[in-house]
Amino acid sequence: MKKIDDILKGKVLFVGIGNEMRGDDGIGPFFVKKGRRLLDDYQFLNVKETPENYFDKMLEKDIDTLIFVDAVDFNSSPGTIKLFGKDQIVNSSISTHNSSLKMSINFLKQFKANLRIFLIGIQPENCQLNNNLSFNVKSSIDRLLDKL
Repeated sequence: MKKIDDILKGKVLFVGIGNEMRGDDGIGPFFVKKGRRLLDDYQFLNVKETPENYFDKMLEKDIDTLIFVDAVDFNSSPGTIKLFGKDQIVNSSISTHNSSLKMSINFLKQFKANLRIFLIGIQPENCQLNNNLSFNVKSSIDRLLDKL
């Protein structure tokens, strides 16, 4: 399994996926908002729940690496961070937005064959409507941003 330092090669775009109204499902958008404020070396894009609606924005960017950030239930402790490669995303159901992720990867690869694609998944604690991000998830995002 690769580590985050191993994949930060070339020009990097972080793409946040999720619904901010559903507690920890808002991991991706929260990461993007905070990352934009703290990090100048990377590009950030919030695609909410529908990455497919932002293909044009993703394709117009001059990037080498695209990293989706999303809430992923992989049966771990809330706030646990796991890195997934492109093949793991395409060949499994790891995210509530997985069909969008699979379609996005296949579409993007048609136009940018050499684009390196990954997913940073963070184990959610609570994805119920009208909740804020949990403490564990916020802490994990802060630690992740500190590493970048």
